[in-house]
Amino acid sequence: MNKAYSYIRFSTKGQIEGRSLKRQLENAQEYANSNGLELQSLSFRDLGVSGYKGKNSTDGELGKFIEAVKEGVIEEGSYLLIESFDRMSRQPVETSLMLLMNIVDLGITVVTLMDRQVYKKGEMNMNALMLSLVSMSRAHEESATKSKRVGDAWHKKQSRAASEPMGSPLPSWLHYSDDKKEILVSEVKAIIVRYIFLLSAEGYGRAAIVRRLNNEGIPPISSRASQWHTSTISKLLNGRMVLGEYHPHVTNSKGKREATGEV
Repeated sequence: MNKAYSYIRFSTKGQIEGRSLKRQLENAQEYANSNGLELQSLSFRDLGVSGYKGKNSTDGELGKFIEAVKEGVIEEGSYLLIESFDRMSRQPVETSLMLLMNIVDLGITVVTLMDRQVYKKGEMNMNALMLSLVSMSRAHEESATKSKRVGDAWHKKQSRAASEPMGSPLPSWLHYSDDKKEILVSEVKAIIVRYIFLLSAEGYGRAAIVRRLNNEGIPPISSRASQWHTSTISKLLNGRMVLGEYHPHVTNSKGKREATGEV
């Protein structure tokens, strides 16, 4: 009995609470049962990950699946079950097609559950492949349109940033007023920030500041951290946010953040 692995992706984490995750899991199980496949408990899930820039196939779970096949952890002849091509990729057609062909060439049979199309090495159906190209093209165009629409809205919002709060995550020592119209200082956290600058001015290095803060039991200003780290200290001392400056950033075509517009 051939082994089957499900790959599940959707762009927004809010879909976890909706039907998207459950539907994709149920479809994979139903197909495996109907076609004599052994669906593995190990599944690959990129939840809240966009397929528009291909991060799911490079840094995400789809990339881990491909690596597992290359390393022999997942054996040739196994099946990869996906709801539709837009779950695997929303990149340009040529990039999406190359991704599909690379997976098939590794000896993995890819099945799109929505239309029950099967893509297997040495048994590629040209009609099915042409339909998949149309699906890939449509998915990329939809994502490109959405990206442009979101980008336009972002730039309009950015142009108002100097006169009104943007709604973006704030530095840890700031918080919004109840009506979201003002940015206020969290005084206790601000005192800690000033203390860090005082220690630096007195000649303490980053590592020494971290040791002192942790030894003195001073809690990190970020709610996500359990202790102080040198990277946090460096970001504080080298950045200009403490001076009240905010420089918007965007993600470029290579997936890297870069500054944009005016400070």
